[in-house]
Amino acid sequence: MVVVTDNFDKEHIKRLNEYCHSHNMGFIYGAALGLYTTCFVDFGEKHKISDKNGTPVKQSFIQLITNDKKAHVILPQGQTHTFHTGDLVTFKGVTGMTELNGN
Repeated sequence: MVVVTDNFDKEHIKRLNEYCHSHNMGFIYGAALGLYTTCFVDFGEKHKISDKNGTPVKQSFIQLITNDKKAHVILPQGQTHTFHTGDLVTFKGVTGMTELNGN
């Protein structure tokens, strides 16, 4: 595993990560950059992520997200989900409200 905590240029960091990735090595980059910090972690394609209970990450398709102050997420008819209050979710592939992607 390689851990980088210095502020290198973006291309140098990418080369280090690509080297680690191609040699099955974990890569962690962390930097304090004035008023904000950043962290990037790459443990390779075979790395599995589990939620706080140890179960595999869940995915669900969404039909509609309302634009109300308290948005409602609507699933396709007949589909249910297994999320619980407090679960962290990330949206990807959203069209229309693309600002949700990655959040």
